[in-house]
Formats: sequence, C-alpha cells, structure tokens
Amino acid sequence: FVSVGLVDVAPTRKGKRMHQTEIRMPKLSPKSDQYFFGTWEKQVGEHIQKGEVLFEVESEKVISEVPSEVTGVVAEQRVDEGATVKAGEVVGVVTVAND
Repeated sequence: FVSVGLVDVAPTRKGKRMHQTEIRMPKLSPKSDQYFFGTWEKQVGEHIQKGEVLFEVESEKVISEVPSEVTGVVAEQRVDEGATVKAGEVVGVVTVAND
C-alpha cells in the first residue's frame, strides 16, 4: 500500500545495523494523483508497528488511514498536516533495525 525506499545508516551502540525507510504517499484513487495530507498519528521519536496507522489522507471527500509497512521509529515527517501531496512523494522516514 505504501511504497518504501531503504537508506543504510550506521550501527547503534548495541551493534545492530539500522536503515531508514522512506514512506511515500500511496496512490489512493485512479482518478487523482493529488491528496490533502490529514494528520500524523505517530510523531517523530515514537515507535510504530507494521500495520499501525501512520497518517491520514483525504481524497474526494474520503478520509483514508495509511498503515506503516515497517516496524521502527518515526525519524522524519516531511509533510505538514493540511499540505497537498502527490502520489509517490516522500512524506516521512522510519528508522528500522535490521534483523
């Protein structure tokens, strides 16, 4: 549902290798490529589980909840609530520990 991209980052103090996953705006409607960004359900620094709602987005009078595709910690929010975003645009970053 949400496309992700990986960026490798340095190991933590505990020796676990980490990477950052870019969270992109999904295409929610075949009729539109632009959406209004709703609210962030998780803030920077908060832990998120795969499948938990990360943010809400509005399109054609419908509010959709967008779940996280990864488990990790929200590292960045690149889009402000209420902004117009295009499908495929990076809206945030989640830091994930490699297994």
